[in-house]
Amino acid sequence: MAQRLKEEVRERIVAAARTVLLREGYRGMRLQDVAQEAGVATGNLYRYFEDKDALFAAVVPEAVGARLLRLIRTRVRELSAAGDWTTMTAANAPAAAALLAFLIEERERVLIVLAGADGSPLARVRPLAVREMTRLAHGYLARHAQRSEPVTAPATSRTNPLQTGASRTDAAHTGTVRRAVPGAGAVLGEAARTVHAAPDVPRTVLVQLFTSTLDMIVAI
Repeated sequence: MAQRLKEEVRERIVAAARTVLLREGYRGMRLQDVAQEAGVATGNLYRYFEDKDALFAAVVPEAVGARLLRLIRTRVRELSAAGDWTTMTAANAPAAAALLAFLIEERERVLIVLAGADGSPLARVRPLAVREMTRLAHGYLARHAQRSEPVTAPATSRTNPLQTGASRTDAAHTGTVRRAVPGAGAVLGEAARTVHAAPDVPRTVLVQLFTSTLDMIVAI
């Protein structure tokens, strides 16, 4: 009976931590706020978790971040091997279906990894995902070296690329990229279509593209 009560308290603390992480992120999470959310004393919380990192790991194990990276890499490799990215949807591409299923199944923990893990042991996952997607996209572009007409659309990114050292051409590409990711159902598919249609997209814009793609996932 006592053991079951301990497990119930632990589960309540983990659930409370998940709520606080979704709201505040890792940097903003305070153990006293978690304790209050769980309805336990802060001192009692320390009987179950020695520190903030231990509690974070209980909410989002390393395996979640590793699996997310693995699925993203597999998905982009699948796209890279395809002759036409526009046909590689979750309906007929196994890696796309697996990634989408994981995003649905692990919705809250993916949110924490992509939007609330700054400063945590999983802070590396988001930049690694962007770097991997950018690298594989460049490999695709090298194999499909068709040129497209210059894009003249204005930039609409959250961060103006002209303020980050990008050229006006980069800014124009970024505007197209932002509009090319209108919804989350295609998870990487719209990003893939953008690269397929405009293979002269520079690296700076590819990074912004895949960063905005992860933002799209968070916004589902």
